[in-house]
Amino acid sequence: MQLVDDGDPAVSMVTPGAKMTTWNEQKVCQKFRIHRPSQLPEFLALAGDQSDGIPGVPLIGPVMASDLLAEFGDLEGVLHAVAEHEIRNKIKLRGLGPKRIKKLIEHSDHARAYRNIIRLRKDLQTPDLQLLQWQPSPPQIRDLMLSYGFPSLAKVMESDSEFPP
Repeated sequence: MQLVDDGDPAVSMVTPGAKMTTWNEQKVCQKFRIHRPSQLPEFLALAGDQSDGIPGVPLIGPVMASDLLAEFGDLEGVLHAVAEHEIRNKIKLRGLGPKRIKKLIEHSDHARAYRNIIRLRKDLQTPDLQLLQWQPSPPQIRDLMLSYGFPSLAKVMESDSEFPP
């Protein structure tokens, strides 16, 4: 869902046992109660993602995570506001009491690590996938067929240098 962006119209996903779902920016934002899809790693770092083994910050669930991101923009904004609160007692957000503030401070490094694990890297150089394509010769295919116990297919490869029609 991080692939959904202003410039990209939609991303289609298939979940096991379900039909194909098309996700656009509005649908991603609505599901997670965030303002833009790029906030998804921040949201999951705070709230957690059980399916990917990301515990999130204790006492910060999905509702609180979206409220924090709506108020402070991103994870660094949340952590900065919480640190400022500890110094100046300035933060005022419904439901963010001393226990949650303490957990955010205690788990700030974990939350940053979770965000970095979840965030998709867009700066990686990818190899030309054509270079990775296996292009076997007929003798290689024949040997492979023999090794897997398909002598009749191997025989076809001996008589024809190209794949049969």
